Amino acid sequence: MPRAELKQIHGISDATSGRLGRDHGIETVAQLAALSDTEAADLQRALQAAGRRLPGGEVVRWRDQARKLTGESPAPADEPLATFVVEAWPPAGGAGGHDDGSDGDDGGGRSGLPRYVVHHIESDQTLETSAPTPATADVFRWMQDRVTVPAAPPAEAPPTPEAPTRGAPPARRGRLRITGLDVREAGSALVFVGHVSLVGVEEPVTCTMRCQLQRIDSEENVTFTWSGEIRPGAGMEAAAISSTPVTIPAGVYRGIVFAADKRLASRRAFCEVPLLVIS
Repeated sequence: MPRAELKQIHGISDATSGRLGRDHGIETVAQLAALSDTEAADLQRALQAAGRRLPGGEVVRWRDQARKLTGESPAPADEPLATFVVEAWPPAGGAGGHDDGSDGDDGGGRSGLPRYVVHHIESDQTLETSAPTPATADVFRWMQDRVTVPAAPPAEAPPTPEAPTRGAPPARRGRLRITGLDVREAGSALVFVGHVSLVGVEEPVTCTMRCQLQRIDSEENVTFTWSGEIRPGAGMEAAAISSTPVTIPAGVYRGIVFAADKRLASRRAFCEVPLLVIS
């Protein structure tokens, strides 16, 4: 079986090899070697969520072993190191003052400073500041802690004529993008339609979408998922992927929609949901 070669990698057992092929479409050393840093981090989180106990950076070490076996150099930086969504909200006392009726000046000339809500896409973590005065420095530090700068690749050794040749790794697909989002009424429910695109599709790709809504005036959250296929075509492959009808309690919501290439457990995209008012 093709996935048997994954057992050449130190740390990959029979069970893990089977899970990589069955759940993530990784059956060969070449496919493992083609993972970017972001893809490797996503795969590690997926395996840990499925109950696999892995030390930090284990999938990256597998990927690096695979690259040595295939002779593949690290892929060029075709993705950001980290992706954040940042929202600025009025201070707790309103845009013009504090709860005690003062003008909001803290004595340092900084009045009406906003609160920040920051969402880290890759780890699905959220920071919400509570004290506006040190917020900017705190937000920057929190974001910086979640950016991993990859090490510079080692200098390439001259090719060895006697070295055995291996099959070329699969071509890397382009970036998954959400090009639009429609929200349509279906009786008393709503249908969400995500418009997605992906360059370089050679076979049908399952795209999983997840919507995460938060009610503005409470802590109530609504999360739901749906999926569909992007099929091969000429040029830019695109699809409109519709959810089943979803019933959402009345209120005003803000949120984010995520899309992921299920086969690679890697390519991800997001877009913000326009302010949603449900009566």
